[in-house]
Amino acid sequence: MERGKSGAGSLYVDVEEFAMQRSPQRLPRAVRLIFMSWAMGAGIGALVAAAALGMEGSMLGQLVAKSDEPWIPTLLLFGGMMTTFAGLSAGTAIMLTR
Repeated sequence: MERGKSGAGSLYVDVEEFAMQRSPQRLPRAVRLIFMSWAMGAGIGALVAAAALGMEGSMLGQLVAKSDEPWIPTLLLFGGMMTTFAGLSAGTAIMLTR
């Protein structure tokens, strides 16, 4: 079989043809910047929330641990921190773009 031609029963796959069929349309640069900044901010927010729960001097971890349903305040803390830091990071990236 000729190279570059793939038949119905062939195991050979043309990589360029496959890439053209399967590759999604790339997002605009500004949208990628916002998504990446948002994701980094959300990660930082999760780290800050985990640090707030785990710090020895903070009574927050003990308060959550003594709660009847500790997943509710944990979810609210992580959700709030991640949303705040994600918005802050994405907004800063937009404002600093020239």
